[in-house]
Amino acid sequence: MRIPLLIMNMDFFDWVSSHHGHRGVVPTEQAFRDFVQLCADKGFDTMFFRTSVAGRVCYPSQVMTPFGREYRLDSNYLRDVMDQWNPLEVAIDACRKSGLNVYAWV
Repeated sequence: MRIPLLIMNMDFFDWVSSHHGHRGVVPTEQAFRDFVQLCADKGFDTMFFRTSVAGRVCYPSQVMTPFGREYRLDSNYLRDVMDQWNPLEVAIDACRKSGLNVYAWV
């Protein structure tokens, strides 16, 4: 096991909200894969991937409650992302393909 040198602390909900806020569209799977590759290209070797938002998770689960909609949040675009692709599954695959370690941050 190698010791991480540069870790990207990824709050996926914040990434979705920021992406939508700047571009006005729901982020795609490819946009996230491109972001992961950019992290690898910039020298990151590990990603801590935050799976939770407002007490729920950003992926399909039979153990924890998946995110739906949250009345307190101005940005509920995460549900739209989850309807199109599985963020945790894609994060694991994209990190592996980019040579990054990935750890689920619960």
